[in-house]
Amino acid sequence: MALEAVRRTRSRPIAAATAAATLNTTRIPTGDVGRLPVTCMSNQGKLLRWRNNFLAELEAWFGPRDGSFELGKIVEAKGPCIRSRSTRELRLIDICISGPAMAGALGGKTAYWEIAHESVHLLDPKIPGPTTFLEEGIATWFQNFKIRPDRFKTDEPWREAEALVQPFMENGYLKEIIRRLRLRRENPVRVCAITSELLDQHAPEIPTDIATQLTRAFPI
Repeated sequence: MALEAVRRTRSRPIAAATAAATLNTTRIPTGDVGRLPVTCMSNQGKLLRWRNNFLAELEAWFGPRDGSFELGKIVEAKGPCIRSRSTRELRLIDICISGPAMAGALGGKTAYWEIAHESVHLLDPKIPGPTTFLEEGIATWFQNFKIRPDRFKTDEPWREAEALVQPFMENGYLKEIIRRLRLRRENPVRVCAITSELLDQHAPEIPTDIATQLTRAFPI
């Protein structure tokens, strides 16, 4: 018997475009998204494969995801988020994507973009509860690293969060710091629980004022 789901809303902008739009894109795996027919977006297996591929890449950077839950499905909602649903035996985490994404907007690229972002939150899901500029910045940087079509627009405060992490993600520094903090033998730290004091101690290349900004609660 399913228990009542607990949902965290992530009100991010959704690509306002149609599947017929012509885009300039980068870092789209050949054969994965580039020539995907819109009708294929009803294929749950395709969406799950994208999520699994993203998670494999993220776990290689940051270490294994929280194993206290099982991965669920990709489902449609008002906007992108992760959602918990539980049975008596299992705790499942679904990725929710927008209606346009599920319908195949931009030939599947909208779903690819949204799933990439939400996959970051599967590393250390906190449902319900606030996240930080650090976690949202990494999620936004990752989705735009995987695919950045012209019609996608990242609004504030996600744009601010991405700008804060960008130099430290591009040079690999932040990946190594977060991996060490998450995997340390004593007192491992979830991404959303990383404090400015921890960054000052373990990431001296990140200026103190940036560390303070990164560890602020994200306003969603």
